[in-house]
Amino acid sequence: MDTLNLTDNVLVVVSNEHAFYNTNGIVKEINADRVKVSFAKEFASLFGYEDHDKRIKEFDKKELQKFNLDDHPHIKVKRLYGNRYHKLNTKTYKFSPENDCMYRGCKEKNQKRILYNTSGSVGEFDVCLKHAQIDGDYGKAFRMKDKYQHLINETCN
Repeated sequence: MDTLNLTDNVLVVVSNEHAFYNTNGIVKEINADRVKVSFAKEFASLFGYEDHDKRIKEFDKKELQKFNLDDHPHIKVKRLYGNRYHKLNTKTYKFSPENDCMYRGCKEKNQKRILYNTSGSVGEFDVCLKHAQIDGDYGKAFRMKDKYQHLINETCN
């Protein structure tokens, strides 16, 4: 297992009978064999009244699996926007640093796939580091280059 650090994203890997089966959170505290994990509001119903606002639970290290949030857009979108989105359009092709940044007027190569919320419809966009700063933002529209407009309908789930 990878070494866990504070603020790592983790999946809870326990039996499917366990209340926290298939949940995810962020590492908040690490002890010898135990790790405290903080959970998003979407998991609040798993906690008793006294812990409802804290949303922190302790697990054995072996019950947790570290993951990269950028590789899981369906988890990332819930953490970023909560109930403030109705649709996530994910790309059906793999990210490639060989492609240009999708942001209009930019001549750099893309280096990151980001999420951008336009009136509740969240899309994935491949951008350079400068434009990666808008990851998780809201706006009226993502200023995409014309040559990528056809990708909106052809390559999204």
